[in-house]
Amino acid sequence: MHTFRYSNQIKQLKTFIFYCLLFISIDAIARAGGGGGNGGGGSHGGHGGGDGFGAIIYFIIFSLPFPLNIIVIVGIIVLIYFFSKNQKQSSVYNNLVSIDKKYNTVEAIDQLVSDIPNFSQTEFYQKATAAFFKIQDAWQKQNLSEVRQFISDGIYQRFEAQFIMMRALEQSNLVGDIDVEDLRIVAVENDTNFHIIHLRITASMTDDFVSKKYSQLNSGGYETFTEYWTFVKKINTTKNTNLIDATNCPNCGDSIENKLGETSKCPSCGTQINNGDYDWILSEITQAEEFASNFNQLKNRTLFYKRLTEKGYSNSEFSPQYMEDKASNAYLQLKVATALGDQKRIARFCSNTYTEKTKNQFVDTFLYNRLFIKDASLVNVYETETAILAALSITAVTQKVSINANKLNLINSSAITTKDYLILSRSKKMTANRFSAMAHNCSNCGAPVEDSLQLTCKYCDAALNDNSKDWIVENLFSQNEYIDFKTQFEEAINSTKQEDKLEYTGLDPRDYALNNMMVVACADGIIQSKEKLFLINTAEEMGYNASKIKELFEQVKSSGLALKMPKSEKERAKILKLMHKIANIDGDFNDKEKEVLVEAESMK
Repeated sequence: MHTFRYSNQIKQLKTFIFYCLLFISIDAIARAGGGGGNGGGGSHGGHGGGDGFGAIIYFIIFSLPFPLNIIVIVGIIVLIYFFSKNQKQSSVYNNLVSIDKKYNTVEAIDQLVSDIPNFSQTEFYQKATAAFFKIQDAWQKQNLSEVRQFISDGIYQRFEAQFIMMRALEQSNLVGDIDVEDLRIVAVENDTNFHIIHLRITASMTDDFVSKKYSQLNSGGYETFTEYWTFVKKINTTKNTNLIDATNCPNCGDSIENKLGETSKCPSCGTQINNGDYDWILSEITQAEEFASNFNQLKNRTLFYKRLTEKGYSNSEFSPQYMEDKASNAYLQLKVATALGDQKRIARFCSNTYTEKTKNQFVDTFLYNRLFIKDASLVNVYETETAILAALSITAVTQKVSINANKLNLINSSAITTKDYLILSRSKKMTANRFSAMAHNCSNCGAPVEDSLQLTCKYCDAALNDNSKDWIVENLFSQNEYIDFKTQFEEAINSTKQEDKLEYTGLDPRDYALNNMMVVACADGIIQSKEKLFLINTAEEMGYNASKIKELFEQVKSSGLALKMPKSEKERAKILKLMHKIANIDGDFNDKEKEVLVEAESMK
């Protein structure tokens, strides 16, 4: 009788475990294989795997002798637990520190850069270190003359845009005690025109942001941070000039010291010095959390480069690096012109249609306390009968302020993350690009051009915004406007699915929530002990490994994070609820925290 009961209990236990494992395996495999059904047959394939796995479990339970079958099942349950835990921790932010784990030896990096002819790690790191110190000094002085030869036009404009705003706000940024703690190449790309190196830089310094007139903008202190610097060099070049310390033109030898302006061209021979022909050029600076997202896109970008080449977009005019730099340059000039209410600053490189469309936007003036691009990425290429249109997604961080009767008012209580789509156009009857439309030069003859709504060169009578001579701005769209824009084209380089893959950030609701909770915590300039403990505990509850997201905590200390929100209203509601919770955790729900929450609620 007891034997019968025992036997029934064993059978029931076996049946219970079998069905539990069957349902667990179905769910786990569906998520791991199909990404929630993102792809043809993803969901169906997941269930097929679940049924197969369930059959294996069934075999173990009813074929292996007791207690061996129970031991095996316990082992499987433990494996599933750790698999589930790892899945929970597979966040972009969890990868911030481990991104370069694979390439932590000289030998591993040698393999990474093996396709770059005559490459020397030692020489590259020496140049990068020198460039880092020179850039910090140029930033502090608000003078790029000593670094112009080795920075791209986009980087130049990125700094110049901020300098314009800093001068208007009487701001300076004093840096000191600079220490470069680690340099590491973590990724290498090839877009068929450029070798592209992504370099991880960890450094520390005192960083004091001071406004003589508006003390509420002051911030700073000693900080340790990680950034990713991107350097590019032409693939077919055999030159190996050191531009970091260059004071002479690498082509004609004449002096270029303090003579390179907006275009980085030799005043004697007209050579474009920063085009990657002579040395590695700094083309992008990316913050850690943004690079973590971009790092996951390396494979998709490589496939995109291949599709561009297959469609005939293979010359340097269509290099993604080249167009992304153009887009960064144009976008920042558009933002500055709008803030200052001065359309004349940008008319020379905008289409007539765009100039007419936006003329009423240049009315209310304001300034930017924060203005920088986090990412500029080519996502698609379209064609009309006469032109080629390049679509680039621009993710930027901005914080608007206004001044009234010498009093500063925050239009945005916190820095916010925005996403726009810039459309550049190029005529199908394009000619060689000798001069840049985005610089103060005629795109036809190269003569100097003043800020003006007059779009004809006074020297050669050519149209300044001629897209047969250079890429020009055709339009600037919000995310929803871009979706509508795409519907007019039956064909494109990327399908909607491929474009979505290129733009996928890897961020899920908890990543947005953690980021925004940190922004709230430092809204009043001080992270209270209760706030910090709540952040750490909440991060761990959400599946984060606190040691893996230390880069994010470092950025909080330096106020380096900006509010960001997903598209989903449901996800936004969850994130706002957590933000309210941390604002109240220390019992002091102050005005600054309230303002940040209002800002987050208004973001679309």
